[in-house]
Amino acid sequence: GYRVSFGNAHPSGGKFFAYGYKANFQPTVGEFGTISIDFDSFTDLWDDATGNAIKTCKEDSQYCPDEKTLKNIKTFSIWAEGVAGDVHLEIKSVGATGCPETLLLNQENNSDDVTLENFESPVHSYKQMNDPVMGGESTGTFNIENGVGIFDGKVVDVPSLKAPGFIKVSTSDGFFSSKSYPDISSCKSFTITAKAS
Repeated sequence: GYRVSFGNAHPSGGKFFAYGYKANFQPTVGEFGTISIDFDSFTDLWDDATGNAIKTCKEDSQYCPDEKTLKNIKTFSIWAEGVAGDVHLEIKSVGATGCPETLLLNQENNSDDVTLENFESPVHSYKQMNDPVMGGESTGTFNIENGVGIFDGKVVDVPSLKAPGFIKVSTSDGFFSSKSYPDISSCKSFTITAKAS
């Protein structure tokens, strides 16, 4: 039930509320771990009712993250969606890996990683949102404590849909904010360092 999205892409024929490239991820449980999500697992063609991919980048390259978005993603969101239950996710950082251009720039530490956000010293501001559509009743909170972003809540069925809704936390700088993100267009994967309980 955990997903991540970034950017604001909307393909021709895309669902009305479905903006950005989205993918599933499975955090480690009980201890922090870094999850890598290859960019070809993302899609901007997804169902705004369920969050499920309609067609992935692997299935059709027109739905892959484009270079323009990867040069500055402008926003990202972490979702708990499509599965009913309690949510507790602690997030240390978000970034990208497999970035050969970064490796060339950082030959001293031999790192091909890019940090988009580190919650020990966050650059961006955040807002938490519950499912507002069709009478959704899921609830959540997001706070930053001791260098960790804490995403708590409960995903429940939307009564009119008889299916689980969502909660999400998103950057709230505004899509036209001057706070740009590092260029990750040479990278292979999106990364999240987090743990669930």
